Amino acid sequence: MLVPRDATNVRHPVEIVDSSNAPATGLGYLSSITFGYRRASDTSWTNVTLVNGGVTHADGGFRSLGGNVYEFCWPDAVVVAGESTLTRYVYDGATKYDAIEARLPVVGSRGFLGSTLRVVDPSSTSVRVPITLVDVDGVAITSKSFSDADLDLEVLSNAGSGFVAKTLVSATAGTYTENGWIYLGGPLYEFGIQDGLIVDGGSVFVRVRYNGGDWQYTEVKSLKTSQLDMTQLTPDGYSIGDQLDKIGTTTGNVVVTGGVTSTNADRQFPSISIAPETTSEEPYYQASQWQIVFRPLESFVNGEDIVFALKSDKADIDSESIIEVEYRVGTGVTTVTYLNGVADGGTTLATMVYEENELDASSEQLTLTLEDSLTSDIDPGTYYRGLKRVGTSKVIVDDTMTVLRSVTRAHAP
Repeated sequence: MLVPRDATNVRHPVEIVDSSNAPATGLGYLSSITFGYRRASDTSWTNVTLVNGGVTHADGGFRSLGGNVYEFCWPDAVVVAGESTLTRYVYDGATKYDAIEARLPVVGSRGFLGSTLRVVDPSSTSVRVPITLVDVDGVAITSKSFSDADLDLEVLSNAGSGFVAKTLVSATAGTYTENGWIYLGGPLYEFGIQDGLIVDGGSVFVRVRYNGGDWQYTEVKSLKTSQLDMTQLTPDGYSIGDQLDKIGTTTGNVVVTGGVTSTNADRQFPSISIAPETTSEEPYYQASQWQIVFRPLESFVNGEDIVFALKSDKADIDSESIIEVEYRVGTGVTTVTYLNGVADGGTTLATMVYEENELDASSEQLTLTLEDSLTSDIDPGTYYRGLKRVGTSKVIVDDTMTVLRSVTRAHAP
């Protein structure tokens, strides 16, 4: 796999087979699989502890991309500028080898070649994606026709069980043709994705190689139109690689599936505002059980803390909350920290559950249940509602919620 000489947070797509060379499907980070690396200066292999992978990089993160294709997150130690680091996985008695080639130069302010991300809304049709082709030394592979026998292109859709080879056809610049292929100049090409493969919250992965070389990946990520602040996206394709040169100064990371994270402080991709929808029925009645379901969400990791709060005023401090609930992902531990401005500490009347789906992000949800004996102490009124990740202080939900007086209040517990 080719990466820039100064790459960090390398995410590596890998196809896993068993000892009979059959596709290995349904694996998780707790499966009996070992990943390791050996740099040119090493005398032995270093194994990496696997953890549950998600949409953000975590050393050892492992997740399924569908079928027998998985993504593994390598620690930064695998990257040695200008050198090759051998990698391997061991599963079911089979050992397969690959390499991390830190040979790509930093090109302008873009910082990477070979792996890109494009964001679209789920109603998109006639989608054309940019493809980059370079050889093992990072030199552009130019002027390759759709009919070139040495050119391989495969597509993995969100509902697919594996990558499917596509027969390329000729295309015209600036127009869409299904499975169309056109040379744009330098190392850049363009490919037309088949309509119908893009679904809410899903991803379509396109990979291409020339003359049996390394696969180079592009991800087309779909987010719901209602949850995108379209004014924050660029109007000509939402390609991270194409926009980095045009955007002002800030700090932050650009995460590229199948590629690297760009951390330079002098480049930025505009933020995408995602507002999880509340799918539970309203209104909420005092002294009744509340079930509030938020979806879709950013993927959470085991051990991180999530906080839900209702406040009379946004300026109120946490200890003045009408109710505040803390949840630690992966443990099942939910605690009512404050109720009507008084420290509580109860763990039985509120539950929060995070349901993760690695193959379909649009079906992930966070469910908060408050029992009626708890809501009976919350007065009717309209409150500010918030949901926040504690570790990053990132606000996920910021809206209002109305509590109505129950007509059967006299029968409340």
